[in-house]
Amino acid sequence: MIQSAVTIIKPQTLKNDAGFKFTVKSVCAAIPAIANAPTSATVARSTSRTVVSVESRFNAALQMFSTAEQKKLVADLQFALKEFKKHYPITNWDKLDLPIAAKALMSEIFIDITLQRQIDLKWVIKIIKTFVATRCAVIGVYRDNDYKGKLISWDSQHTIMALWLIARHLGLDPSTLTVPVGISKCTSRTEMRINLMAANSQEGRHDFTPFDEWQQFVYGVREDGCISNPVWVATEVKNTYLEKNNLFVVRNGAGNEKSLGAISNVQALMKFDAPVVNHLAEYLAKSTNGTRPADALEIQIIGDYFDCCVKTKGLVIDKSYISSMHLMCHSLFNCEMSGTENKFWRKVRAAYKHWYNEHGNETNNSSCSKKSFNAIPFLVAQIKKSTKLRTPTIPAKLNGFTPTKAFLF
Repeated sequence: MIQSAVTIIKPQTLKNDAGFKFTVKSVCAAIPAIANAPTSATVARSTSRTVVSVESRFNAALQMFSTAEQKKLVADLQFALKEFKKHYPITNWDKLDLPIAAKALMSEIFIDITLQRQIDLKWVIKIIKTFVATRCAVIGVYRDNDYKGKLISWDSQHTIMALWLIARHLGLDPSTLTVPVGISKCTSRTEMRINLMAANSQEGRHDFTPFDEWQQFVYGVREDGCISNPVWVATEVKNTYLEKNNLFVVRNGAGNEKSLGAISNVQALMKFDAPVVNHLAEYLAKSTNGTRPADALEIQIIGDYFDCCVKTKGLVIDKSYISSMHLMCHSLFNCEMSGTENKFWRKVRAAYKHWYNEHGNETNNSSCSKKSFNAIPFLVAQIKKSTKLRTPTIPAKLNGFTPTKAFLF
């Protein structure tokens, strides 16, 4: 599932030096819960959609963190507001020169080739090929004192070029057509150059994380009823497998990574097919036992193992298989496979060192890193020794490291 519940904290009123106040309230469901939704091709659009205010969204996000972390975030926010006040010593919103949302004739827009990056026609072609009107970027423009009566494009030159080409293709006169623009209240090319570089770097952009994509895919199926995208549908099915086992995905840095049943290694879940996630979820339900979050490295190792199983012809994974595998892992090393120092990795390293001394060559690493590709051969060998379970065929690149029985548990 996608974590939606938040910890209740006492309301607080916070104030910065500029006099702005904001209240941290108890908000318990700012994001609609995602649970018990259908997963087949007959998925219907959800009727439980929730829309919240900006204030509610802020409060819910803040409450994801512990009290100590909340205090730090609030302190950081207050510092950021002070920095803002240094740059904009205003008390009236109208004094904040935000871009003006408007429409302009294509003939009014000019591209400063000394400001914009070199045009990438392949990107222009991609924009046209995958064009969606509702996703069209607003053209960033400003008025330059050296070019009176013209709007100078400082951002989205590829979009304006794509629109111009589309207009020509339709047999229309681009000079008579309007396009959406955001007019910055600035006349300095230097400032707009700084803005351009910031907007196209990590400084000005907050890219989607794997968690954000996961959330969009699941909501796309459950809230929008969209079943035409196979990636979205597969992700929704995976999410249902997690829900059935009281597991849920979280975003790194959101403050709830240590919640019981939390999974922060969403990138790994994205990579695995739905049947693999199903087996992985059933195993993690046993290994975490509702007492801890699922470890990122544990998810990678066990997921890779089940991925090998699914790709091995004739190998059937059922509840009995998973129970036996979990019982072995629990009894030998308490299912502890994290990157910290533990019994599992001490054994893996010792086995690898012995193997390397006996069979290693220049193509092998002399040291054993805590990676899934080193853990899988050991896990397979251990399962063969300790159980009667059939083990999967592992990729050829992993077959080099073959632990001897003497170095297993």
